[in-house]
This record gives sequence, C-alpha cells and structure tokens, in this order.
Amino acid sequence: EIINPQGGGLAIHGAIIGALIAVLIYTRRNKLPLLTWLDICMPTLLVGQAIGRWGNFFNQEAYGRPTTLPWGLDIPPGHRIPPYDNLTQYPPSTRFHPTFLYESLWDAGALLLVLWIERRFRARLRPGDSALLYGVLYSAGRFFTEGLRTDSLCVGACTLDGSCTGGLRIAQLVSLASLLVCGAILAWRHRPGAGHPGQPAQTAGVGMAE
Repeated sequence: EIINPQGGGLAIHGAIIGALIAVLIYTRRNKLPLLTWLDICMPTLLVGQAIGRWGNFFNQEAYGRPTTLPWGLDIPPGHRIPPYDNLTQYPPSTRFHPTFLYESLWDAGALLLVLWIERRFRARLRPGDSALLYGVLYSAGRFFTEGLRTDSLCVGACTLDGSCTGGLRIAQLVSLASLLVCGAILAWRHRPGAGHPGQPAQTAGVGMAE
C-alpha cells in the first residue's frame, strides 16, 4: 500500500526525495547544472510547505499535545485521536498545540532568511548552498514541531498518550540526519581556506606564506 495515498499517511520527506530524483533526471537529460536548479526550486518548496501545512488545520489533524497557551487549538472530540477522545480526562475545552501553524510560520521565516542570505552573501555562496540551507533550517524546525505531535510514528513503541518510549519519532530521526548531513557539507564547503566561487582554494603552504 506504499503507493496508495488512501492506504497510509503522506509525508513530506518522501515527497522531497521524489522531487530530488525528478530534478536529477531532468537536469541530466537536459544537461543542466543540478546544484543551481536545486537552488532555484528551494524557495517554491518552502512556499508550498508553508501553505500546505494549513491542510492539517482544515482536516483537523497533525496537532500537538494539550496546552494551556492562549493560541491553543480547539479540536472537536470527533477528530481527536486516543486518548484525547476521552472527554472525562480531556473535556471539550481542552486545547492542543497548533503544530501546523508552528511549521507554517517556521517555513515562511526560513524562506525569508535564505533569501536574505542569498542577497547579503551573494559573492560567497556556491551553487547548492541555498538548497543546503533549506535542509538545515527546515530540518531544525521539523525536529521541534514533530516533538510536540502525538500522532506520528515513533522510533520504538508509543505509549497510550502518544509519547515515544524511544524518545524520538521517525520524522525527527530523518530531520536530525538531514540537518547534520546538510550542515556538515555546508561547513566543509565554507571551511577556512576553501576560497569563494571563482577564487581558488588556498593550500596550506600558500596560507603560511601569506
């Protein structure tokens, strides 16, 4: 049922992997620079994610744990997952973290930050840097919001209240791996002595001579 949308959940991580494969095939067939095209696609991806998260609101799904914060989300009992459908323990007045809103705002903020970095550090950026920044920023935000949810898959077993006995959810593990990999590549590309686009990297001997 993995290819049946009605037989399971739809996750953005799988969509991103599919998009990467599609861009790879397209650029290879048309002899286009892959990294440049990944940078081109990045802003539209963040816009789509920021808008798409509101689908969770209309479907009354993917919300977080109960909260007393003033912006808590009202979820009708008919749309609640166990154990929050127990109105004795969680009365109709119970509010929940609007994780869709957190991620939507984070995606919009990440888009503005990446666009600012592109403008501010244009001369220092390499092809693919914007895509790597997306990987770092989106993964950091998703790791946080996923920790507030109670309906996503856990690494290990889930308790009755939706918590994970292993401490992490699968989406958190994927986000953490993406953050570390993209962050490491970005740091390596801009390590001291690596030079800028159009400028050769310095060797250790040249650096010492200067």
